[in-house]
Amino acid sequence: MNFTSEAFFYFLPIVFIVYWFLHINYKWQNIILLVSSYVFYGWWDYRFLFLIFILTAINYIAAIRIHECQSASTRKTYMITPVVASLSILIFFKYFNFFIESFQELSNIFGIKLGFIELHIILPVGISFYTFQSLSYTIDVYRKQMNPERSFLTFATYISFFPQLVAGPIERASILLPQISRPRIFDTESMRYGLRMIFWGFFKKLMISDKLAPYVDNVYGNPGYYSAESMAIAALFFMVQIYCDFSGYSDIACGTSRLFGVNLSINFNFPYFAISSKEFWHRWHISLSTWFRDYVYIPIGGNHVSPLRQARNILAVFMLSGLWHGANYTFIIWGVIHGVYYLIHYWIEIMIRHYRLMKNFNLEERIIGKILLPISKIFQYIITLTVVYCGFIFFRSENVLQGVDITRSIFAKTNFFVLFDEALQQQLSFGQIYHVNAFIWLCVFFAIEAVICFYSELFSNMKLPAPVSWSLYMFVSFVLIVTIFETNNSQAFLYFQF
Repeated sequence: MNFTSEAFFYFLPIVFIVYWFLHINYKWQNIILLVSSYVFYGWWDYRFLFLIFILTAINYIAAIRIHECQSASTRKTYMITPVVASLSILIFFKYFNFFIESFQELSNIFGIKLGFIELHIILPVGISFYTFQSLSYTIDVYRKQMNPERSFLTFATYISFFPQLVAGPIERASILLPQISRPRIFDTESMRYGLRMIFWGFFKKLMISDKLAPYVDNVYGNPGYYSAESMAIAALFFMVQIYCDFSGYSDIACGTSRLFGVNLSINFNFPYFAISSKEFWHRWHISLSTWFRDYVYIPIGGNHVSPLRQARNILAVFMLSGLWHGANYTFIIWGVIHGVYYLIHYWIEIMIRHYRLMKNFNLEERIIGKILLPISKIFQYIITLTVVYCGFIFFRSENVLQGVDITRSIFAKTNFFVLFDEALQQQLSFGQIYHVNAFIWLCVFFAIEAVICFYSELFSNMKLPAPVSWSLYMFVSFVLIVTIFETNNSQAFLYFQF
């Protein structure tokens, strides 16, 4: 089941009514959430429910053992066991064939023929998300940053909480578990906020991402048929598509959890307005970037090592982040592109800071600096978006060779004088959905994003009378239901495959 399926529009109201209006305590509410989450996931393929249950049981038992054990070496064993077990499951289902193919290609280079057999493995939806979520809990208990959860019901609900089960955010136990382990109260204002997030998420998904998807799929599916200008437009559209698709899912997940009295972490914070690589990764897929920071980057040394080792650590984290997204070298290259840019920007910042400390600026230099600062920020913004743009070319490509060919065509063959003429006209005549112009919706979307990003106080202070707001919510809900039920052609969320 997913948020844009017809089944979800029956599922959500039923669960909501049972959850809130049977006057039951929070333990029964957790039972309802747990059963609903397993139904939600099992709707896709019930056979993989055992994976969630196994990961839940392993990490639940291990955390209690770690907490009760006094021996340092035994505690470490209890920590390593669930980590190895969880990662083994993830590697088998997601990377087994990738590693087999890589070994075969490497052996062929040296003239060695290895008879490895590839398995037809179905990738469980969201396995990377709930694996990382369970691991963070066990590691936090091992670090004595929190006590283990004694209630298996509460812990199982934390692992399988359906709004964020298959595509995040990757929620920390210290944030989500306390909310699940205590009574929740019905809060009308929280419900309103949740509905607003849900509607904005559906707008991103249905009106932006799904409208750009057909053109992107066709160009990347047969790049040799299209001009360089069309490829440039397709790469730009994918950059918007993946943001609207994933952040749209995150908004729907956060909004849905609000309906059940649970607050999830914000996963996106207007990343396309970032002016540096560091700022971009503080805004894009925040739950994943902070996970790698806390559980990979800092443990291997972080910033407290030599510059060379720090560079190694940063590149390693970005490469792992790329590999986390999928078993393809294109994702690793995507990670390397961001890692290299992050390092370059980081070292430039250090040199500028060092230069400022070594030199006393006079009044003239300070005035010039104030004039040049806005120009510098604009330049940084353009460079950052360009790097993000290039990275997503490889992220979307079927293989490395296709990514290289598309990148070469875009930057070597594109005639930018006709880019928004011939190529755009070709796009606008392609795949019209609901007879709405995708480009117009794109402009509307980024205008709204800019206003919300830079003038958020305008929206936070806006309050409509309750009858008006609830009537508006009912109307928008009706439009969404009609749209999904009548068209029945919504694209699957992109991050389901990760």
